Amino acid sequence: MYLYFYAIQNLNKLKNLKFSAILSNVPVLPKEIESSLSTDQEYLYQIYQAVSSGSCSQVLSNRNPGKMVHSRWLTTANRILRLYVTTPNPSRQLIKLTEYIVNASLWFYIKKDSSFKLGPTHVYKLIYFSRCLSSDIKKVID
Repeated sequence: MYLYFYAIQNLNKLKNLKFSAILSNVPVLPKEIESSLSTDQEYLYQIYQAVSSGSCSQVLSNRNPGKMVHSRWLTTANRILRLYVTTPNPSRQLIKLTEYIVNASLWFYIKKDSSFKLGPTHVYKLIYFSRCLSSDIKKVID
């Protein structure tokens, strides 16, 4: 685990490699919402798309994923997904963590439709997406 901690701190030294796509549930954001994203949010959206497609552009792989802030899940998620696309033979743990990030995160759904009335819908999606995870991860979530 220490190796991963070191790696997510030093991502700019890692090169983009071929990796297996992990299909995600991230919605396509309208251009006006996409253009309003912060730098960290925009990077997360683009790296989600890269992980989902199985292809990371050279521009994205050369881009700095942002400063590591342990109290912000977003910067940690950015770095974990970046680590996934740059790891030659990712461990089972890294694959599971990546699958969880791309499939159980509702951040972009909420960003796309942030109406208070849609709160129950977002909670339902979280439960639904979490059911698609492996049984050992579901145990942790439950």
